[in-house]
Amino acid sequence: MTTDLPPSAPRPSLRPVGSGLSRSISRNSVPQLQQPPRSVPQHAFVDLTDSASATNDFLGPSSKRQKLDGDRQAEAFSTTSARKDDEHTHTLDSKRLQAQDSIDFSSVSGQPRSGNAAHSAPPFPTRPVFSKGGKLEVSGWPQVHEKRASRGEVQVKPYVLSSPGDAPRYDKNEPSDFFPWAGNHPEDILSEQAAKFGYYDKPQGSQTETNTARPSVWTSLKHKSGLQILSSLYASVLDQRQAHGTVTADCTFKPPPRVTLTDTKREAWLRDLANSNIPLRRLSRTIPHGIRGKVLLDHCLSKSIPVVRAVWLAKCVGANEIRAFKRKGASATFSVGGETKWIKEWTSNVEQFVESIIAACGSSDWNAKMTYSLQLVTHLYSDNLLDKDQYLNWIVSSLHESSLDSVPMWLLTLRIHWDDLLQFRRRGRHLAAALLQQLQKIKQNASCEDIYAPLRQQLVSLIRSFAMSSPFCFILVDWFRYKPFLQSCVDQSDTAFKGCLERLTKRNLRFARETSQRIADSELTPPQKMIAFLDNTSATSNIRALSESCRKTIEDSGSLIATLLEWASTIYREGIARIYTAVRLLRIWSKSGVGLDQPILAFLASKTGTCDIQPASICKVLNELVRSKSFSIGKYLQWLMARGALPYHEDSAKHNPYEVQFLKEMPLHGLPEHVLNLRKILMHKMGFTLSEERDIMVASRKFVSRKVPNFFPETEPESNNAIPTIKLEQLSGGVKYDLSRWIRQSLLERSQSLATPDPSNKQTQEKSSRAPTITVQQFQIIRSLLLDIEDYSILADVLNIVSDSDDIALLSAIPETVTHHFDTFMAIGAAPELFRTTVQRLAEKRSGKSTERALVASLIDLAERLPSNKQVLRALRQEQALHEPKMVTAAYSPVSDHTEPLQNTGANFVEELEQRMSVGTSMDKQTLSRFFNTITSRLETLSTDKDRSWVGCFDLLARLRSFDMETFEKLVTSWIERMLRSSHRPCVRAILSQIVCTGCATLRKIVDQMANFSKDPANAKYRYTVALDTVILLIRVELSHHGSNDKTHKYIIEQQRTLRNSATPILTTVCTAIEACSTVDESTRVTAVVLISDRGFSTLVQSLLTSHEAVFELGATFAAASKVVEVRHVLDHIVDPTSSYSISHLGVSEQLAKIVNVASDFNLPFCQLKIKAVLDNYPMVSKDYSPSLDDVLSAWMKEAVSSVQCRPGVWVRLVSVLSQKNLGLVHDNAAYELLSIIPDWPTLCHDSSLIDLERYRQPADVLIAIVEATEHSLQDDGAFSMILAVADSITKLQQHSHILTFSTHPPSPKPLPLAPFVTAATTTHSDNQLCSLFFWFDPHPYATPRTPTNPAPIFRVSLILRLLTSHSRFLSHPKFPQQTLIHIILSLSNLLISQHLSAHPSLLSYTTDALILLSDHLSDDTRAHCIRYLRDEVRTRDRRLQFILGYEDEVEGEWLQLVSPAPPSSSASAPSSTIQPSGSADEESTKENGYIRRPFPLKRWEMVQDATPVMGENDTSVSLSLFGARKSVL
Repeated sequence: MTTDLPPSAPRPSLRPVGSGLSRSISRNSVPQLQQPPRSVPQHAFVDLTDSASATNDFLGPSSKRQKLDGDRQAEAFSTTSARKDDEHTHTLDSKRLQAQDSIDFSSVSGQPRSGNAAHSAPPFPTRPVFSKGGKLEVSGWPQVHEKRASRGEVQVKPYVLSSPGDAPRYDKNEPSDFFPWAGNHPEDILSEQAAKFGYYDKPQGSQTETNTARPSVWTSLKHKSGLQILSSLYASVLDQRQAHGTVTADCTFKPPPRVTLTDTKREAWLRDLANSNIPLRRLSRTIPHGIRGKVLLDHCLSKSIPVVRAVWLAKCVGANEIRAFKRKGASATFSVGGETKWIKEWTSNVEQFVESIIAACGSSDWNAKMTYSLQLVTHLYSDNLLDKDQYLNWIVSSLHESSLDSVPMWLLTLRIHWDDLLQFRRRGRHLAAALLQQLQKIKQNASCEDIYAPLRQQLVSLIRSFAMSSPFCFILVDWFRYKPFLQSCVDQSDTAFKGCLERLTKRNLRFARETSQRIADSELTPPQKMIAFLDNTSATSNIRALSESCRKTIEDSGSLIATLLEWASTIYREGIARIYTAVRLLRIWSKSGVGLDQPILAFLASKTGTCDIQPASICKVLNELVRSKSFSIGKYLQWLMARGALPYHEDSAKHNPYEVQFLKEMPLHGLPEHVLNLRKILMHKMGFTLSEERDIMVASRKFVSRKVPNFFPETEPESNNAIPTIKLEQLSGGVKYDLSRWIRQSLLERSQSLATPDPSNKQTQEKSSRAPTITVQQFQIIRSLLLDIEDYSILADVLNIVSDSDDIALLSAIPETVTHHFDTFMAIGAAPELFRTTVQRLAEKRSGKSTERALVASLIDLAERLPSNKQVLRALRQEQALHEPKMVTAAYSPVSDHTEPLQNTGANFVEELEQRMSVGTSMDKQTLSRFFNTITSRLETLSTDKDRSWVGCFDLLARLRSFDMETFEKLVTSWIERMLRSSHRPCVRAILSQIVCTGCATLRKIVDQMANFSKDPANAKYRYTVALDTVILLIRVELSHHGSNDKTHKYIIEQQRTLRNSATPILTTVCTAIEACSTVDESTRVTAVVLISDRGFSTLVQSLLTSHEAVFELGATFAAASKVVEVRHVLDHIVDPTSSYSISHLGVSEQLAKIVNVASDFNLPFCQLKIKAVLDNYPMVSKDYSPSLDDVLSAWMKEAVSSVQCRPGVWVRLVSVLSQKNLGLVHDNAAYELLSIIPDWPTLCHDSSLIDLERYRQPADVLIAIVEATEHSLQDDGAFSMILAVADSITKLQQHSHILTFSTHPPSPKPLPLAPFVTAATTTHSDNQLCSLFFWFDPHPYATPRTPTNPAPIFRVSLILRLLTSHSRFLSHPKFPQQTLIHIILSLSNLLISQHLSAHPSLLSYTTDALILLSDHLSDDTRAHCIRYLRDEVRTRDRRLQFILGYEDEVEGEWLQLVSPAPPSSSASAPSSTIQPSGSADEESTKENGYIRRPFPLKRWEMVQDATPVMGENDTSVSLSLFGARKSVL
């Protein structure tokens, strides 16, 4: 049907108005015919007749190509005009402009006209259509050029007719009144009417209706039944419309077929696909074959195909690929498997496509390509054309493995699919780990921290929001690995995230367990951490930093001070330096505002009756605090009286607690009168008098005065009575303090009196300037007295006073004393100041004399140990070089020029050799070796006790060392090894001791050499002897009687350095010495037994245990030699130094029980050593009626249950050092003991109030801690049996669950039934099934505390959960029975959805976390089984279970469902025979209405638009008949 235009509208159409001459010439063209003739352009008109000759003559060879392409042009034009519903489109015919009259072809061909041309008719006029510029234009028609087309010119693309641009348009952008001539349009039919009057689009109206129909209709409507008749008429019309308009045809949908095309045609097809103006129905006739996978995506990217059309192409290809599996005639299972496999391959191709785009970062147009690829892939994902699980997992894994440079792109991809990534726990856990892993990479790449600062900010922001929105994803097994990086995201102003992190930490600590071989710092208690800080503190450590570390570790001042006091006074630590370290820390804390009085008094009260505290040490600490007025004596005395702890005088000898003992030990100087009177009263009550104390003080002063004659002022006239010898170390603390203070005061007064002489007497001034304050001998005696008193604070003051002396020898004694007691003076804080004072005195008294050599050497020794004194040390070494003895000859003269043969005998050997060494200034290697061999041969033949030239030979060796140190060290090393291999060994220990004292070699190098010598298998026969000699060198001082005290001090200093810096060789040597106790050689065995019985050996072992954690090495060695009685005694002495527990007299089981009771944070390494030595070598099978190892461990676990002190941390660390075999036995005994201590259910259910809850709570804490700590030692079989026992316990819980009920809560809905393989007895329980799954103890110490209204019951479930989570790593083992795992998962799911857990938030949180952790170990098949049961059979809609197990509710998730009537037989029997599972309320309601609802999955790949070239009635992917669809037009 055509459309009329208004009279004023122009008609830009190219068609003529009519046909023939009347159509060609309109009324408006008449004036043109009357104009004078003009030349017509050759291309003004074209003759397109049917004459073949004329056509060929006019068009030339190219007309053949146009004729061949005529069909294509018609097809193209019909496609363009196919959108009109009521119009038929046709191709352009060559007769469209055929002239009706004769035409002069001479004008066309360009030939001249005849002579009468001027009188002939004018040429046929052209169509009066002009462009806006006035130029004649025939739109859509080919132009004829002056020259004919050559045969070689062929049009590449066929001509396609286009509508005129100036034509008016419809709403659909189609030209109006544009009908090119096709021969079948009404306008193209020539008729008389059309010839006379032209063609009109307006149809002739019917003239039959002359009046309105109201009179005829109104008669019927006036009737009373008229409306009913009208409504029935309308209803019948609608029924007929419904009957005839409903779509009933079968579905004719088929995806577009694929055809193999050439490369050129395929490229043309793809270009057409990229052109949005070409409809898809035209392209859907065929699609090119071979475009699939990544190639398809690359073509879409390179051709810039619109995303919607690219998705259309992907769907067409995918639909054909999937249908190909069904056409092969395979089974349905194979077809589904092939389809799944193809979708996974297609997803992999998409992943490779995205990866290639990301890898091309930096190329041209990369931004546009990346944007297009993300849009395309996102559309594919949203249309469900990808395997979502595979695609999302690929995104997470790519983020985890990507470099920092490509992380921003993956973060962008993450944000697109963020909601889907966090939908399930399984994927969210990997995403959390990936984000934290990238944050770790940035931290490790510190050099580029500024470059990655924006990326880090993005990661931190994303992790914060992630952790707060989905905290379940951060329940990680390897929590300790990622915790520091999560803490780095904390912003101090963000309190919400800080709270979230604290909660996450508490929840993860319930599962994140470290193996027992390396107990993590997070498992150490704060006191244990503080003890580790104190034990590892060196003398050069910063005391302020140590103080801050201790206060940060323990915030409570009471616990802080108590831990420090116990560390300073325990019997398991050695050394006086720790006491002064504790005193200094306490003084620092007191100055910062921490009160010391109450914590100290509380500590004294708590240690009453204990045997692991040294009373003298604690009194020493208190005395030092009283001196600095940091502790109040008055408050102490008042507390003592108020506590009533003073014993009467008849019991004072037997009962003398620590808090009372300080009453006798306290210093009295400077105390107020009322305090002294109060002390006197209390002392009198205890049976002591002050007169005895005063007499002891006086006697002690006299004894000291006699030791240093003419030094101290005489308090009483001398008498001839002999003064008895007093042991100063046995005096009370008060007497010691008074005596040391008196010594310091006397020295100070003497110094002041000599420093300020009478100014009127010049002779006195000269005498006082030359008189020393104290001589070297007097100083040595006073130093010895103060060391016996052990008052190093007063000794430091004495050294400070002596530093004003002018005596170089006396000044040399100051750094020597400080170096010998370096740790103690550093703890006091006096060592750096004394060093600076002595160096200053050296600079003032510098004279260049040889006597200054000793002072410089002692200062160098001290400077080497002090930190931050490198410049001073360098200056001192230069000073030492200036004091070296000058040679006699001034010119260069080697010693070899004056060397003559030297005899190795004679009394003057040393003098002669020294004289020969002094004749030159240098020495070559040969001469040095000859002198060295001469001296060493002499030493090997001398006796250290009889020959006085012994020490002189070592002095000569020291002289030789100054000539060539490198050569000398090699010679000493070879000499020591030769002596160790010699069959007639000289006194090696004496020689090595002298070598150390003279500085020829360090003790550390000697110990390292001897340890390496013992390791060499070639030296096996010397192994034990060398090890014993090494241990003796470390614990004893064996010097010649001719040696001086200075050398003794130097050797002791070398011992301290070696013990501190050579732990590994010393440990090897000690283990070898212990092995020597069980050797075959009698002499070696006796020597070893005597050596290990030495007190110094025990001290050496204790230092290795406390400072270097050598429990495993020493434990194995002691276990191998445990049959030796002396070895066992050494172990008992290390654990019980005071023999207060009598461990050596007990059996094995009793010893283990006693060790557990006496174990503390201070003797824990010693107890570990004892337990490892006892159990690792214990026989598995009983012998001689002794219990077997399993019996011993079983009794030990029972001790854990019955022990009064239940300390899980101590138990865990005790068993952590056992061997793998013993750890497995301990685990089994602890686990089964744990399950056996729970009371039986009938007893519990009868009256739970009769059960002592705490009696089961405390041992359960210990046993579960042991089980978790020893879980790593289990083999597969042992773990499987353990988990099966736990699963059996779950079954028992369900069997007895009908007994207990909750009276305060309404009954919950029916719980989830168990898996089908569970017996019927376990599936027929009451509604209160889950109430029995509660017990009496919180799941973890971090849980919320129990309230009085909730004393019970939450224990048994917590117990089972902890057992399961501690063995969770075995759940993923391929040999683990999957039915048991399914049973456990479904039981925990049953527990989780119970309403009873709402009353116990801590148990609810713990159950959720445990189920999360267990679900991480599920295999795909096991997970699918659990999901299928929960979703399809039980139909639970709990969002927590869907998140944890990773499934969706398909019925609710699919928007399209198939509803069909239920069969009559099933609907009738459903109420009586069908058992409806819990949680399927919707399904029950639909069945009651007589319908069955099933999900109707759509074929996503066949949801294609314009799939066929011709629109059919029912050609959609989903049949329209399923919806009762109707036709829009009948």
